[in-house]
Amino acid sequence: MCSILSALLTNYSYCMQQELSPQQINESYKKGREYFQKKEYVEAFKCIEIAALHGHADANAMLGTMYFNGQGCEKDEGEAFKYTSIGEKLGSAEATANMGYLYRVGCCGNKGFYKAKTYYEQALSMGCNDALECIGDMYYYDGEKSRPEIEAYFI
Repeated sequence: MCSILSALLTNYSYCMQQELSPQQINESYKKGREYFQKKEYVEAFKCIEIAALHGHADANAMLGTMYFNGQGCEKDEGEAFKYTSIGEKLGSAEATANMGYLYRVGCCGNKGFYKAKTYYEQALSMGCNDALECIGDMYYYDGEKSRPEIEAYFI
């Protein structure tokens, strides 16, 4: 077992040191998502981390989510916030919406209704339609708006 783990770690370290083409980075991300869908989180984490560390915006978003939930890694809100923030800065709509969530729940002490709303609205303008429901949920559960104003977000 130790020799298998050692070989995997050696291969992983080798992969991280290599320059990858954009196609290889996208393939790593795609493979990671496939593993994730099958709930093979450790393998998913490895592939997604490679893509994230090579600058893939959506991979950074997903890596942040995996750190937040402890999927394929130890749960770590600091790393979740870091990678989600990188993904947002690289232009990922998913990461932008996730930043809204992290501010909504107060990840790493960063809590703010209006900051969360701003991220959700930005994600919505980037085409992340899930952000619309997040805004409505935020208003509904966090009690900042009246019922007609809440319903406007769901229609």
